[in-house]
Amino acid sequence: MASALAILDSNAYPLISRVYTTDILPLDIIFQDFQKLIQDDNTNYTPIIKSPNGVNYIYIQSNDIILMIITYYDYINSMTLVQFLYNFKDILLRYFKTSNLFKDQIKDNFNLIYEIMDEIMDFGIPQFTDFNILQDFIKIDVNQSIEKKDKDIDDSINSSIIRTTTSNISWRPKGIYYTKNEIFIDLVERLNIIINPDQKIIKNEIKGEFQCKSYLSGIPTLKISLNKFYDLKKFKFHQCVDLNKFINDQVLEFIPPDGDFILGSYQFQFKSNTTPILEITHIDYLPKPPHNIILKFGIKINASPKTLLNNIKILIPIDFKQFPKEIDKSETPKFKTSIGKIYYKLDQDCLIWEIDSLGGDRHFEMMSMFKLQTEEVKELGMDPPPKSTTPNILKLQKNLEIKKIKNIDISFEIKDLTISGLKIEYLKILESNLNYPWFPWVRYKTLTDEYIYRL
Repeated sequence: MASALAILDSNAYPLISRVYTTDILPLDIIFQDFQKLIQDDNTNYTPIIKSPNGVNYIYIQSNDIILMIITYYDYINSMTLVQFLYNFKDILLRYFKTSNLFKDQIKDNFNLIYEIMDEIMDFGIPQFTDFNILQDFIKIDVNQSIEKKDKDIDDSINSSIIRTTTSNISWRPKGIYYTKNEIFIDLVERLNIIINPDQKIIKNEIKGEFQCKSYLSGIPTLKISLNKFYDLKKFKFHQCVDLNKFINDQVLEFIPPDGDFILGSYQFQFKSNTTPILEITHIDYLPKPPHNIILKFGIKINASPKTLLNNIKILIPIDFKQFPKEIDKSETPKFKTSIGKIYYKLDQDCLIWEIDSLGGDRHFEMMSMFKLQTEEVKELGMDPPPKSTTPNILKLQKNLEIKKIKNIDISFEIKDLTISGLKIEYLKILESNLNYPWFPWVRYKTLTDEYIYRL
C-alpha cells in the first residue's frame, strides 16, 4: 500500500503530490529527507531507498522529472509499485504526446495530473492504469497543441463511465461500434549487435514487439497462431492474453483493448558465430604518393537477393593514427563509390555513407582520399592568390563542438521481414453478437537499435 504519490523535479523539489493515507509525516519533512538520501546516493541509482525514519521511497526518473511513491509498509510488493510508476509515466507521456517529461508540462497540467492520480490509485492501492480506459473518465484538455487523432471520433459511439465500470474486462469498455472493422498488427524487431575488431560477435540479440491498432466493434475474441513454438519466458504479454492457451497450443487468444496497444514483446539471443546481415569486409588505409592517403571501406549483405535493406547509414570514424602526417583540412576529401553518397561530418570527424536501398548477396566498396599536410613553402608573387573552390574544413570546425565517435555505427531497416523468422500463421476474429465482416492487416519490419563494429 502506498501512503503518497508525488512528482518531483531533478533536484527532488516537489511539483505535485497526493496523499492517500493518514499515517504519514508532513510532506515537507519527507521531501527534505529524500533530498538528503539521494544526494548521499548520487553515484548509484537505486529505485528503492529505505530511510532510517521508517519511510520507504520507491521512485523512477524520466528526463528531469522524478515519479515517487512514499510508503511506511515493509511487507509490500516493491516491484509492483515500480511497475505502477512506469505505467504512470506511460500515461503522462501519452496524454502529453511526447517522448520525455518536463517540469513545465507538469506545472501547466496540474488539474489533469490530479485527476489521473485520483483514478489510478485509491487509498494507496493501484487501480486502472490503462490509458484507453482513463480517457473515458478524464475529460480535461492538455495545455499544449494536440495532434489530430488517427481515427475520426465519429466512427465510434462516445464512451461513458458506466460502459467501463460495468464490464468484467477492465481493458475494454462495452458499446464500441465502428462502421468498418479493422485490426492492424505490426511485428517490429530491433537488432542489437556488437562486433569486436577480430570480427567476433560479443552481443547478438533481437527485441520485438506486437504493435496493434484495434478498430473492432463489440467484444471480439482474436486468435493468432505463430509459425513456431517458443518458450514463454522469452515473451511478455498484455494482460488481455490467455497465457494457458499460449503455453498449451502456441495460440494467442485475447479480447483486444480499443485503439493502440502493445500486445506483447519478446527477446531472443543468437549464437556468437552467426554471420551478421550487414558485414564489414575490410577497412584499409593506403598511401598514395606524393601527399595523399586513401581509405577503402567494403561491405557485404549476407541475405537472399530478394531481401532489401533500406535507409542504410554507416558512420565511419577516421583513424588518424593510420596517417603518417596530419591531414590538410584546407582541402576537402574526395569520395568515390558506385552506390549511395558519402560526406564528411565535421562535428564528429567521421565519414557518413548513405545508401537508399541495397539487395542481399551483394558487396560494395567506397573510397575516400585525404590530402596530407606538406612543408612546402610557396613563393610569394605580385599576383593575388586564386580563390578557393572548396570549403575550408578547419575554418568550419572552429565553431563546432567536436564529439568524435570511436566505433563504426550502422543503421538500416528491412520491410516485410523479421530477422528471428517469427511470423503470424493465421488471425481469426470471433464476435458472436454482431457477426460483422472484418479486415486484418499484418506487417513485418526489422530496425537497428544498436549495430556497432568496434575498432
